[in-house]
Amino acid sequence: MKKITITLASFSLLGILVFVANLSFKQAYQSPDAKALRTANPNHVKNQAHISGYQVHIQSAVLSDKGTAFAHSDLTWKMYFHQALGNASRSAALLTDIEFVSDNKAQHMPQQLPFYFSYDGQQFVHSDLLGLAQSHPLSVLPKILDLMSYSLTEILTFNDALGSTTYRFEQDGNAIGREIVRQQRQTNNKAQESWLLTLKNADHTMTNQPGLLTLEYSHTQTLQQNTQQYQIVQTVKIQPVEYQPFALANWSASHNASIPSLDNNPSAPVVITAENFMAQLEQLSGSLDPMLAKEIGKFMLENYDHSTIKAYLTEHAGLNSALIYSLQKAQTPEAEQTLADLLIERDLDHPSLQKVAMALGRIENASNIAFTSLQAVADDHSDQTLSGVALLSIGTMNKFSPAQSQQVERLLERKLTEPQQLPTAILAIANSKNPALVNRLPEYLNHTDGQVRRNTIKSLANNEVYQDQVVTSLTDAPDVNTVDAFVRTYQRADYTLSEENIGKLTAFYQATTHPIIKKRLASIIQQ
Repeated sequence: MKKITITLASFSLLGILVFVANLSFKQAYQSPDAKALRTANPNHVKNQAHISGYQVHIQSAVLSDKGTAFAHSDLTWKMYFHQALGNASRSAALLTDIEFVSDNKAQHMPQQLPFYFSYDGQQFVHSDLLGLAQSHPLSVLPKILDLMSYSLTEILTFNDALGSTTYRFEQDGNAIGREIVRQQRQTNNKAQESWLLTLKNADHTMTNQPGLLTLEYSHTQTLQQNTQQYQIVQTVKIQPVEYQPFALANWSASHNASIPSLDNNPSAPVVITAENFMAQLEQLSGSLDPMLAKEIGKFMLENYDHSTIKAYLTEHAGLNSALIYSLQKAQTPEAEQTLADLLIERDLDHPSLQKVAMALGRIENASNIAFTSLQAVADDHSDQTLSGVALLSIGTMNKFSPAQSQQVERLLERKLTEPQQLPTAILAIANSKNPALVNRLPEYLNHTDGQVRRNTIKSLANNEVYQDQVVTSLTDAPDVNTVDAFVRTYQRADYTLSEENIGKLTAFYQATTHPIIKKRLASIIQQ
């Protein structure tokens, strides 16, 4: 698998890591000063400080268009604010209990991270991380503070590496939501987000003091790199924790500069042995680390024969995904032959055989061995499910093995003439991204077979070139399943419908009485 490098506007990234936050906040009312703040008139507390505590949990995942996780991370900390009042230009804060786990591997983090911040009118207007390297995972903190900011009297604009977004905030009881007023972005990547902030009770809200109690945030973005499509999934929450006092010091502007960034250089390959094989396989099952998979695959091929590998598949069902993935990532002729041999072992369970078929299609620069093995299964209609998976994998092979492209094209053309496999053939053509074959799909947009029509719309809805034909098909022959397939695919696509097609869908929305169709259409025409 090629290295994926993604730049995301909302968060700082390391390699393919995306930080997605679960945040939490609580005002602490334990100290005498805090008690005085609760009971005093806000206009008479000029020389005291507000204190508050947060639990922060940041998660992220980068997924393939098939839902495979390329990366996952968890970043957590506790955060304590000691907010000075009066004429102080800045206030002190401290992160503690910092933990960062990337792809199931714990990363070294500092025990504490002090920083300064400024707060005005329910908005964090400035933060100073005291020289912390921009490449460090904790440099995401200012974006977290942006998420915690709001205003009920004016719109707020937040900037990032790819532009700016302006929000309007509205309150309903103790809840505050926000909506995008305008965006200026350097990318057209489609994104969806939700943001909900819950306030403390009114009698606990102080002038110029963070008023939130909880925050829930989620963000999903679809990115296209070359022929690959990725989905970044992020979530954020805030929940209360008790404030813990910390020593206030006059930290220097470079206090955090000595904190080392994570090592982005590839680590030395793990040496796989007979003694650690199972342990490494179990670790791979949780991380799907491609480098570890490659080493495990090479070890198996060098040390285990076909019967032993098959025995591992049957005796360790919970690890079969990792084992098959290892063979795929080995990317050798021996790996291709082993997978082809496993595909004819019909006493293996169905999930294992399906995974073997998918792995064969992803062998880079595969030979005729992989193609003929998959073709034999695709043509065997005695097992429709496995046959369909093999056909889809043949479509995928077109991307990984250009030398097989002519054979792939001929087979997929033939499958278009076979009614029994036509629905799957359409999806396989979409997988292949063969321009000539994809250009034939619009003729199936009005097919009498509902599954054929749905799969055609699903295959074309992510391509801007075919939007007119797809929308016309939708509106001419309304069907709830077809509309759902279109909406789900379009929401992951990297383009915006034309005004004319938005108009057609709006008219369709207004004319239909079907509640599910209306709900699905509303999600794209009312953005």
